[in-house]
Amino acid sequence: MARPALAKPIQYRVEAALAYGLFGLFRILPIDLVSAIGGKLAQWLGPLSRAQRTAQRNLTRALPDLPDQVRRKILAEVWDNFGRVMTEYAALSRLMRPTETDRIEIEGLEHLAAARKDGRPTIMYTAHIGSWEVTALTVGSHTKASALVYRAPNNPLVEGLLHRTRGQTQTTLIPKGAGGARTIMRLLKDGGFVQMAVDQKMNTGLPISFMGRPAMTGDAVARLALRYGCALLPAHTERLDGCRFRVTIEPPWVPEDTGDQEADVYTVLERVNQTMEGWINRNPGQWLWLHNRWPKNESDA
Repeated sequence: MARPALAKPIQYRVEAALAYGLFGLFRILPIDLVSAIGGKLAQWLGPLSRAQRTAQRNLTRALPDLPDQVRRKILAEVWDNFGRVMTEYAALSRLMRPTETDRIEIEGLEHLAAARKDGRPTIMYTAHIGSWEVTALTVGSHTKASALVYRAPNNPLVEGLLHRTRGQTQTTLIPKGAGGARTIMRLLKDGGFVQMAVDQKMNTGLPISFMGRPAMTGDAVARLALRYGCALLPAHTERLDGCRFRVTIEPPWVPEDTGDQEADVYTVLERVNQTMEGWINRNPGQWLWLHNRWPKNESDA
């Protein structure tokens, strides 16, 4: 009986040793090589995983009219992008150096300034598309006292590594959970700036249409925005070529509070999902189709 209890700590140590070793190697290799290695590895290994079947199911249901050849091309691009994002973690700190400024184009910085006008609290929402880490890093570097909501890794031994790679700006890192929620509320109450990715499945969320199908959608972004009068700021990153990106910040909007809270929450979430649909439809090969965004069986919807 003791073996299963000991298995996970041993696994964590092995995973952490591998992660630290690879990060150490990738930190000294050229950025373009690091990115390319991740893309190739994911293209080779990804199709052998269960996530491949999840992505195939998602694509078939969300974009049913695509020819099989196009669907296969999108899946290859998905794995390439995902692999690049993973290995690029080791290069995040270098991307913001003056010698690398040509790697990241930024459009819409004036919208960031508009959202922050008069000290209004702001929630920047994004999706796992292109490089979501570049979105957080870039926007955070242009915002004072920003905070990033993140999902803590399953392996606690690698969390410190991810903190160092992400925490290169003045951005505060807030883990998801009850404690993180209290921190977010305090920041927004004081007029703060919070970044969050809002495209993943939430079992406790609301069934909101996403890519033409009901998807359990986390309602925190809507409830927080309505409660604190936040501006909502859409932003995402496109991968242009290899390890080069375009970060686009769109005009902010303030949800209307009609007094019917539940109806207002639905209205906000519908608009948020529609925004992300536009990003995905423009670059389907760059979105993370690999997770269970929708019910596995249509009867579960």
